Amino acid sequence: PVSLGLNQHAFAPPASATPTATAVQGVATFAPLAITRAATGYVTTASATFFGTPASQAGNAFTVVAAAPASLTIVQGNGLTLPAGAVATPAPTVAVTDAFANPIAGATIGWEAGSTAGTASPTSSTTDALGRATTTWTFGPGGNELLATLTGTPLQALFTGTGTTSLQTLNSCTTGGGKDPINAAGRTAAFWIPD
Repeated sequence: PVSLGLNQHAFAPPASATPTATAVQGVATFAPLAITRAATGYVTTASATFFGTPASQAGNAFTVVAAAPASLTIVQGNGLTLPAGAVATPAPTVAVTDAFANPIAGATIGWEAGSTAGTASPTSSTTDALGRATTTWTFGPGGNELLATLTGTPLQALFTGTGTTSLQTLNSCTTGGGKDPINAAGRTAAFWIPD
């Protein structure tokens, strides 16, 4: 039999790590093989033993690129609570990958802040070699939303956050007993302070 090896990573299942095929009239035909890991410099090597002598032949180097975008996921920057006017830290970041988890570089992400609060700048950015893109998100008061969209696809990711205002509840407690009407048992007192 003739075996086929790969110099890095592996053939995708259900293929074995080193597929084999029987040569017929000097030609070995393998079952369909797939490589799902994007990388450069792949080389296949066919190996066999002829009349007791091992022999091998390497093919030309080739590159496997990522497939079409299949996922847009949030990496960081979601679910934050910050003072209104503050910039989100960590910055909102998304990742674009194909169906095999390969990062996709050079994809365009559109950023749109909610209509009631907050701003995003820039409103468009490009994914890096890790398939990631980010923007600057400035919070407004109350509920904030930031929608990331992979341009040309229906893929979206929604960030949410809360922008706090200058008056915040310092404490809330049930006061003690006694005859003082202000501190009567069961009365709840709320205290407010500015930033």
